[in-house]
Amino acid sequence: MDREIFEKEIGMCRKLAKKNGRCNWGECAKCGVIPFLYKIAQGKIYESEEEVNKIKQEIIGVSKEKAERQLPVVIALIRNKEGKILLQKRTDPFIPKADGKWEFPGGRVEFGENPQDAIRRECLEEIGCEVKVGKISPLINSVIWETADGGKIHALVTCYEAELVKGTAFSADKKVAEVRWFLEEEIKNLDTLKGTKDFLRLSKK
Repeated sequence: MDREIFEKEIGMCRKLAKKNGRCNWGECAKCGVIPFLYKIAQGKIYESEEEVNKIKQEIIGVSKEKAERQLPVVIALIRNKEGKILLQKRTDPFIPKADGKWEFPGGRVEFGENPQDAIRRECLEEIGCEVKVGKISPLINSVIWETADGGKIHALVTCYEAELVKGTAFSADKKVAEVRWFLEEEIKNLDTLKGTKDFLRLSKK
């Protein structure tokens, strides 16, 4: 790689990271661009987490404080005609305390995206189904997650009731280990993501 091009790419990362802790592609705390550029420019392969984090600190100055961010999240509480609730089992090594827990389908609201559109998109991506979005829960769940790279995510979670209109639910995303329908009584004994049971309780009022 030409040195001028390399410096230009790194300069963009540095400028954006110092301004708001992230670039236009994603979060610096889990970005692979810098190690990749180093590999090309210097012929080195950085594989360990310690080496990669050291590079990020030296080049763009991403600190743990910079890695802290707030994230708007929407989830879908889906019931079928038999009254069962759809849950998915999460695979998420990036957020260890959320890994392996049962949750409602959903995810982050992208910049400029309508929350209802985010619900429809996430359900299609995660469980392969089209949904009709219904009423919103009166609860907004606030939870702070620690990430595997030492950062923190403050998730603000909003829940919408929804119904399947097309497709059969299945694990359509690598972050979804399993998808199942449960009776409400069964959910009481499940290891669920924080707020899941609260949203379910409020949906019956």
